[in-house]
Amino acid sequence: MLEVSNAADDIVEGNAIPVEGDDDVEEEDDVSVSSMELLQRKRQREMEKAENNSVTVITTKNQCEEEWNDYMNVGDLDEKKCPLQWWRDNAEKYERLSILARRFLAVQATSAASERVFSAASLIISNKRTCLKSEIAGKLLYISQNIEWYEDQLKERHGA
Repeated sequence: MLEVSNAADDIVEGNAIPVEGDDDVEEEDDVSVSSMELLQRKRQREMEKAENNSVTVITTKNQCEEEWNDYMNVGDLDEKKCPLQWWRDNAEKYERLSILARRFLAVQATSAASERVFSAASLIISNKRTCLKSEIAGKLLYISQNIEWYEDQLKERHGA
């Protein structure tokens, strides 16, 4: 093995330096790899990983769309049957949708959420705002309850 004392000089000059623990350098290879080659190989691996990740996202999106289309083609469901029971029975067929259905069809165990809405409404519709139209009051209440979600969406879109 070479001394590492002049490794920085070797990199600047483009000389080959041995690298331990690099996936691209085989142990039986006695030939050293230049730092430029190592960087190129690293970038190539990163690009391949990114491509694999995007393929996974596309595949998942396609699976979701396929699941949704299958569900939409089921036709009318029996109105007498409990929706939660139907989703439980079809959870394997509609894996992703059944998770959402359980989340949104379930009855909340507490009234804390509704209490928060009434509290927010009392702050918006005060004695000084009694002439506020119900349509405007409803919109203000909606905004006050969803402002954090909108801010998160803006941050994601603008990379902030």
